[in-house]
Amino acid sequence: HKVGYDVCVASDAETALTIFNHTRSLFILVSLILLRINTCTFSKILKNDEDTHDVTIVGLSDNKLSKEQMFYCGLDGLFDMTETNTGLVKRIKQYLSKIEKNKIN
Repeated sequence: HKVGYDVCVASDAETALTIFNHTRSLFILVSLILLRINTCTFSKILKNDEDTHDVTIVGLSDNKLSKEQMFYCGLDGLFDMTETNTGLVKRIKQYLSKIEKNKIN
């Protein structure tokens, strides 16, 4: 069932950065266990760049980070890996809806 979004998948942080630089996604869902580059570094690379600072980055983890840790890493949110697929899809749609509304304004 197509909802109108293109999805790109990367197996490590370097590939994700390369894909992002070519697609300029508005939303990134990133596992907190990245290969080669940790999640904080990955997020900070994008958030500290003038051209990419406004991308929404949400972490996906099976453990709870404090809000301070989440914001320190530059994450805009955190999803629990143990959540059902239906729950994750619903939450992703909520983020995408907010992004779309912000683009219009």
